[in-house]
Amino acid sequence: MTAIVITLHGLARWGAVLAGSWALAVLVPALWGRARFTDLERRALTLYTATVHGLAGLGVLIIALSYATGAPPFEGRTGTLIGHSLGGVLAALCVTGAVIAARRARTERGRALAALAAVAPAWLLVGQLAVAAALVVVGLLVGWVLRRAEDAQRPASIGE
Repeated sequence: MTAIVITLHGLARWGAVLAGSWALAVLVPALWGRARFTDLERRALTLYTATVHGLAGLGVLIIALSYATGAPPFEGRTGTLIGHSLGGVLAALCVTGAVIAARRARTERGRALAALAAVAPAWLLVGQLAVAAALVVVGLLVGWVLRRAEDAQRPASIGE
């Protein structure tokens, strides 16, 4: 049972890296002054928050199952256990902070920047930088395509 949960935790980590890369890709344009926080950004932030919280939950389940079976996780390496657990908790706090900050910001650009400031550290805690950086580039391209499709569906306002 513990091996299955550990495998799910590993898969969930890569899901979190992908979701975080997508969230960064759609939030980064706020740095260049794009002042919209649309459904695309909200969906990316929600997906990333859900995956990181699921990842943390699976980590807690692994610890509980490991101690219940008499084989502590990272046996003999207490520092690794503490560091790994602390990283998961901090990542979950960061994405929760991103959601709260995005809701409290007064402007659309402020929402995007506040979310970006909290998503980036969580992404660094969860992902391996070399792999995740490449995913952000792919995510930027996908986000650009999705945003173009969203803009094409939006009716033109009168007077333009």
